[in-house]
Amino acid sequence: MKKIFAMTVACMMTGAAMAEGLAEFKKGEFLVNVGVGIGTHGDEGTGPATFTQQASFEYALCNIGKKSTLSIGFMVSNSYGDSGDVTLNGTYDYTYKWTTQSHMRDFTSPGRPYRDSHNVRDVHREGSGTADTEYSYDDIKLLPTISYHCQVIPSLDLYATLGIGVAIMNKLVSKDMHNYVGFDSKVVNDFTGSLSGDWWRDIYSYDDRAHAVFEGDSFHRASAAFVFKVGARYYFNQHWGVFGEFGLTAVTLKSDTPKSWELLTVGCSYKF
Repeated sequence: MKKIFAMTVACMMTGAAMAEGLAEFKKGEFLVNVGVGIGTHGDEGTGPATFTQQASFEYALCNIGKKSTLSIGFMVSNSYGDSGDVTLNGTYDYTYKWTTQSHMRDFTSPGRPYRDSHNVRDVHREGSGTADTEYSYDDIKLLPTISYHCQVIPSLDLYATLGIGVAIMNKLVSKDMHNYVGFDSKVVNDFTGSLSGDWWRDIYSYDDRAHAVFEGDSFHRASAAFVFKVGARYYFNQHWGVFGEFGLTAVTLKSDTPKSWELLTVGCSYKF
C-alpha cells in the first residue's frame, strides 16, 4: 500500500511539473498563431461590426527570470465589413451625335426634283445627379511586434503585445448603381413623311448614366497602424494551445483615412 501511495504521489508531482512547463516560452523557440475575431469601423469606434482574421509568429528572444520571456515577431491582420448603402454625387459632361436625314422636293429647281440630305451635328450635355450603391471596407495590416510573456499558473501564458506598422485601407464601392436622380437617357429614331412624298428622319441617342463620374468612389490608401493587446494562452500539451486576446489590435492613424478597430480575437497556437 505504501508503494502504491508513493507511486501515486510521484506521478502527481511529475504531472504537475510537466504541466508547469507547458506554458514556458523558452529562448530560441517559435510560436505561430492563427485567429479570428470582431472589430468595428469608424472614427470613434462606434461604427458597424467587422469580421477580422489574424496570423502571427513570434521568436523567443530572451528569458527574463524563470517564468517570463521577451519575444519579437510579425503580425498580419485583416478586417472586412461596414457594408451598407451610400448616396454618391455624380456629374456628366459629354457630346453625342444627332443625325438628320431628309428626302425633300426642291421647289426652286425646274421640275421640282427630290434632294436627299444627311446632316450630323454634335450636341453637348452636362449636368449632375445622385445614385445609390453599396460599399464595404477591407484592410490589411502588417506590423512588427514585441511581446512580454509571463507564466503565472500551470499551462497558462499571459502576454502583452506592442507593435507599429502599415495598413492598406480599401473602400470598395459596388458598380451596381440604382435610384438614379438627375440623369436622363433617350433613344430617338423618328420618321415623318407627307402625302407629297417628302420625308425626314431624326436619329440620336444619349445616356447620362453611361458617362457619369461619381465622387466617393473606391479608393486604396496606405496609413500607419499600431497594435496594443493583452491576452491569455492555454496549452493542452507542449506544442498546442488556444488563446484569447483583447485590445486595440491595429488601429489606423492617418486623419483622412477611416479608422479600423480590431477588438477581440480568439484562435489556436503552435509552439516549437
